[in-house]
Amino acid sequence: MTRDPWVEKSQKHLNDTYGSHSWFTRLAVDGQSGWSTMFALTRALQHELGISAKSDSFGPTTMSTLTSKVGSLSAGNAAAHRAITALAQCGLWCKGYQGGATFGSFTADVGAGIVSMRGDMGLSPDPSLTPKAFKSLFTMDAYVRIGAGTNAVRAVQKWMNSRYHSRQDYFIVPCDGIFSRDVQRGLMLALQYEIGMADGVANGNFGPGTQAGIKSSALVSTGSRDSGKAFVRLFRAALTFNGYEAPFDGVFGASTATVVRAFQSFAELGGNGSGDYRTWASLLVSTGDPTRPGTAADASTVLTPETAALLTAHGYTAVGRYLSVAAKRLAPGELDVIFDAGLKVFPIFQEWNNAPGYFTEAAGYGQAVAAAKRARNLGFTAGTTIFFAVDYDATAAEIPALIIPYFRGIARGIASSRLVQYKVGIYGTRNVCAKVSEAGLATSSFVSGMSTGYSGNLGFPLPKNWAYDQVLEYKLSAGGTSLELDKDIASSRADPVGRGQVLPVPVLDRSSSPRYDEAFSWIFTEWNVRAESVGASGISAWEYNDIVLQRMQKPEYWTQDTKWQVFTPPIEGDDPSSSHLKSLAQVRARFETVDVPTRPGTDWYDVAHFAATARSYMRFGVPEATPEASVGDLGGWALDLVTCWRDYVSECREGTFRHGVRQWMRERVGGQGGSFSREDLVADVDAYLAARWMLADKDRTLSDVVREMRLKETSDSRWRASQFYARRFGSTTTTVESAARSMFVRGWWVDLRLQAPAALLLLGSRLPGESNDARDPDGTELAGELHELGVGFRERVQDLVREGL
Repeated sequence: MTRDPWVEKSQKHLNDTYGSHSWFTRLAVDGQSGWSTMFALTRALQHELGISAKSDSFGPTTMSTLTSKVGSLSAGNAAAHRAITALAQCGLWCKGYQGGATFGSFTADVGAGIVSMRGDMGLSPDPSLTPKAFKSLFTMDAYVRIGAGTNAVRAVQKWMNSRYHSRQDYFIVPCDGIFSRDVQRGLMLALQYEIGMADGVANGNFGPGTQAGIKSSALVSTGSRDSGKAFVRLFRAALTFNGYEAPFDGVFGASTATVVRAFQSFAELGGNGSGDYRTWASLLVSTGDPTRPGTAADASTVLTPETAALLTAHGYTAVGRYLSVAAKRLAPGELDVIFDAGLKVFPIFQEWNNAPGYFTEAAGYGQAVAAAKRARNLGFTAGTTIFFAVDYDATAAEIPALIIPYFRGIARGIASSRLVQYKVGIYGTRNVCAKVSEAGLATSSFVSGMSTGYSGNLGFPLPKNWAYDQVLEYKLSAGGTSLELDKDIASSRADPVGRGQVLPVPVLDRSSSPRYDEAFSWIFTEWNVRAESVGASGISAWEYNDIVLQRMQKPEYWTQDTKWQVFTPPIEGDDPSSSHLKSLAQVRARFETVDVPTRPGTDWYDVAHFAATARSYMRFGVPEATPEASVGDLGGWALDLVTCWRDYVSECREGTFRHGVRQWMRERVGGQGGSFSREDLVADVDAYLAARWMLADKDRTLSDVVREMRLKETSDSRWRASQFYARRFGSTTTTVESAARSMFVRGWWVDLRLQAPAALLLLGSRLPGESNDARDPDGTELAGELHELGVGFRERVQDLVREGL
């Protein structure tokens, strides 16, 4: 940065003159004007004025003492105040104006510098420094347009200084072309003065007196003109400060009405083109008129059918509810309550986040991962906006230092949910929302407008992407039902989600107190999310599903039984040298090191079996209505049927009787215990149906497939078996019987050797159909038993279709 020699000269003077005092902090002589230099000047002035208690603030004591002991500093009295004149020169130099060459001497150059500065402030060209102008010297305020400042805003700032600088509590505002907190306060004071408030009464607050004064005196519309009062100019000033420029004169014409309608549309105020009370309020204070109707609300308590109906009855159409914090987050079934009442919902995530210490990039990443997982558990589909909270008054310095890194972490965390991408919204003050959005880290803003005293809401317009503006906390009551809520104004940019954008959660029972399936299908989501979190770009849902299922089948169907490693290897295609396959292998390896929850199995569900069978179908294909068992079937029901046959041969056929295979199959297939138990059959059937759905749409996640299956299973106990019978066997008796018998025919195994040699490993050396039974050399008896086997299997499947599985 460029070193300004005049600023260096000022810093050296301050160090040399006041450096020995305990109340003075020596300055770095770096030629950079900053607050440390301004604070040093303020303390030095207090010293010269004889004020014992030093402060960085140029407050009422400093102002009153300067006024009484010096008044306006000019060539006429500067000789009596040489030290103070020197401080004024330092202030001029730090502001970029002429300050003479000799400390303590009020030369023509000093007067010219003051005249130049006063002109930039909008004041008359008088070569004297009033106490208010003196105070302005010791701030970082600029009086020329800087940065993103506009000439339109600067013109209003200069006009305000010119008209109101002599009033008691009005201090000279910057003329940098930027709407700021001090400019906001100056505008409020100006309006109060025009309403007729006396000095000492006007305070810059949007209180009852100001509101009443606007309603009685300041309403303007097409044809209004300023005469003794300047309400048209002030209304146009407020428009300009909010980014809606209108010609700055005292006449309210058609062009002004057009600008007003544009602002009213943006702020959801209708569009009458007039300076009515609600438009004034929205221009002046972050809540606007909090009594205006709101169509959105946010609540920290679980909604019941009664409270949801209360919201609907009072005109609300959307409600914000929390994904986080157990005490106030969405409860099981609450989304159904919300949708049943005709409401939509926008999700909010907040883990404390009400002080600077909560905001780090690591915290943002962790919270976003948790938010995405929770949103996916609840069924929110891709494109849903999740609002992350900044629930305190973050300063201008804290936004780049803390809030922006926090949202960078959120961006990475949200992106880790690779297969279901959510949008990032921000809840916070106007300034925080705008800065994070301008950094490209949020697409939508939920403004904490009711925090009117927050610095981030003073001197800042509504963000361009505002979706919700929180304006009033109150209790809604009617008919014995009440609800504590925050009223929100919803903009046309708001995108709450309805029932069609949220996947339903399976219900285990539908009694008056329904139980929701959060122990089984939801945990598949967590497996999916954790696999994606170590993923890479370009990997499809189909491939992630295989990665998750491969780990789920371990150890039973992998490390403990290594034949499955050969039968169901990773789905990686035929070119192991390709970069995609290398990336896929790396993700698979990384996922092996990630902690995952306990597999979602229960005493009635064998997840490892389900995973192994699903991967068999994913590798070898999903047959539909075919009269022969396929290689994919061999990883599921077909292998279990072979094992069941072996048990029959061992326990019955070679025992005391030689017949009964039909009854054996009806009792043992999907029965209690045995080698083809209900748990085995459920896993086989679910794996077939899941693989079929995943193959039909390779963009579907495993967790969503399991969710949908679980939803149907819990709604209809017969769905699972009937779908399997219909899809796999075409609901025909001949197909199911033929498929059951097919693998016991020698020719089927000959073909299998050619199609998939690895499949033979699953059965070992003794293969069904490999040779005729020694006690049945001509095969007559075996053929009869195989017929009975097919009939028994078919009858068992049909039993389950009727009874449910």
